Amino acid sequence: MSGRTVWLREERPAQRLGGFIAPTQGHIEVEGCEVGWAGLRRGVAFQEYALFPRRTARRNVEFGLKARRLSVAQRRNIAQRALEQVGLTHFAEFYRHHLSGGTRQRVALARALAFDPALMLTDEPFAALDEEMGEELQSLVIKLWHETQKIFVYVTHSVHEAAYLASRVIVLTRHPARIRGVITVDLPGPRDRLSDEFHAYVRALVRIIRQHN
Repeated sequence: MSGRTVWLREERPAQRLGGFIAPTQGHIEVEGCEVGWAGLRRGVAFQEYALFPRRTARRNVEFGLKARRLSVAQRRNIAQRALEQVGLTHFAEFYRHHLSGGTRQRVALARALAFDPALMLTDEPFAALDEEMGEELQSLVIKLWHETQKIFVYVTHSVHEAAYLASRVIVLTRHPARIRGVITVDLPGPRDRLSDEFHAYVRALVRIIRQHN
C-alpha cells in the first residue's frame, strides 16, 4: 500500500488492519509483517474520538506513549509536537468537555500520530461533523500525509470524501465484504470539488457502488 487509500462501504477494515478484529480468512500484512494484535506501528483514529474525559488534550495524547516506556518529559514533548501538527498548540490543557467535535477529532489524530506509526488508520473520523468542519479536517489529513509521508487508510461512506482524499479508492460490497472495484484518482492537489474532473471520479465511484445493487 502507498499514498492515501480510501475504503468505501466497509466491513470494519480499519479495525481488521489495526489488529482489533481477526480476519474471517487469510491474513493481513503491513510492510511484510503479519498483523496480529493491535501494535504501536499502527495509529488509529476512531469515529467516536475515544478521549478520556478527565485528561487534558495533551495528556490524552501522552497516554499511549507510556507503552514506549518514555520519560515524563519525553512524552510531554512528543505530545506537544503532535498537537502542533494538528493546529492545537493552544488547546493542550483543555479538557474534552471544553472542546468542539472537530477539535476532539484533531486530538484523536494527534494521539495516533504521536506513536510515529508506519500506518495511519482513520475509521470514518469526520462522519459526525458538519460539512464545513468535515472539509476543513479532510484538508488537514492531506496536509499530514504530505508532511509525514505515512500510509493513510481512510474509511468512509462518502464518495465525495473518497474522491477528494484518495490516491486510490477501494470499493467494498456489503456483508460479507468483497472488493467490488478499485479506482486510482489521478488529480493534482489541491483538488477542486466543483470541477468536472472531480465529479467524473465521483460518478465513476457511484457506478461501481450501484453495480448489482
